Amino acid sequence: HYDARMNLGALLSRLDRENEAAVQFEAAAKLRPWSPEPLVFRAMLLANQRRFPEAVAAVERAIAADRQLANRLFSDAARLPFKETNIDEFLAALRGQLSS
Repeated sequence: HYDARMNLGALLSRLDRENEAAVQFEAAAKLRPWSPEPLVFRAMLLANQRRFPEAVAAVERAIAADRQLANRLFSDAARLPFKETNIDEFLAALRGQLSS
């Protein structure tokens, strides 16, 4: 039920039910540990919650799983014009928050 978990997580996130969304993304990640998708969505959720160390870890895991797919997923989710470095810039911004 990977797709159902991801869809429910996205819906809950849009409803500002972030803790419940995080549970769904974590469950999806357990179902497909090789997929960067739940990690990217979880990282974005954690960043919104200002939980930067955890967000950095999630992005790093997503990049390790599949950098190109992680970048595409992040670009689409953040509604950014596509470029090869979007996920890297997100990671750099998160790391910058760690030192603030």
